[in-house]
Amino acid sequence: MPLRSGGTSQGSTAAKWFARPGGDGASGTSDGFTISAADASTQRANNDPAGRVWNDTDFALVNDSRTLSRRVLIQSSTVSSRYAYPDKTLDPVFRAKITYNLAAQGKDCTDWTRTELWPIKGADSAAASGGKYTAPAGTAVTLAPGETRHVCVDFALALGSDNGAQRAEILKQLAGGGIKVQTAYKTEQQYSTTTGAESGTVPAYYRIGLPQPVPNAAKADASAVPGCVRDGSRSRLYWNGTDARSGVSLV
Repeated sequence: MPLRSGGTSQGSTAAKWFARPGGDGASGTSDGFTISAADASTQRANNDPAGRVWNDTDFALVNDSRTLSRRVLIQSSTVSSRYAYPDKTLDPVFRAKITYNLAAQGKDCTDWTRTELWPIKGADSAAASGGKYTAPAGTAVTLAPGETRHVCVDFALALGSDNGAQRAEILKQLAGGGIKVQTAYKTEQQYSTTTGAESGTVPAYYRIGLPQPVPNAAKADASAVPGCVRDGSRSRLYWNGTDARSGVSLV
């Protein structure tokens, strides 16, 4: 852009520099500064060789800005069981240690590379009033422009699952039990308060899964569904050592 000088004062020269309008007329581009979130929970394979009874409870945070890094605060977690239980020892929420962890960059919660964000509760401890836990100050995820990060809600049941008998006990007490986790979040700095898209809640789901029935040649006849044996007017399902999650037959 060309510059000009000019102007005089009392017989001496004083330079006055100014810019002449011009250039290519390029204009700025717009950007979105909102955050979006979505449930990303996935079912883990039933034949997990480690014999664990769990699935991957996961929600994704997405930075919709192409130019700004965003810091997203985890505000609270509301945890609830799918069903009402007459005995707290049968309640998956009561029996579970629950921890929020941040998956590694570019990974989701099927990958076990992660960093602890917030230990919500210990196993065999009562749920907070209304199931709502408030996160400590500074519980946050930093997102680069356009980045997606996955937050894992990890569960560890108070019951062990190191051998077939222990896994059978988990199945008999808790299999099929479901937990819903509702996470409230907001951006640390607000840029678009009119849309409400810089804060919100996102669900994630955990279920203590059943192992898949497997054929039992000693008990099933040729006409039976694999793993299902006719017993008069009833049928029985069998699990055996072929499935790492149970290791025993349950009838």
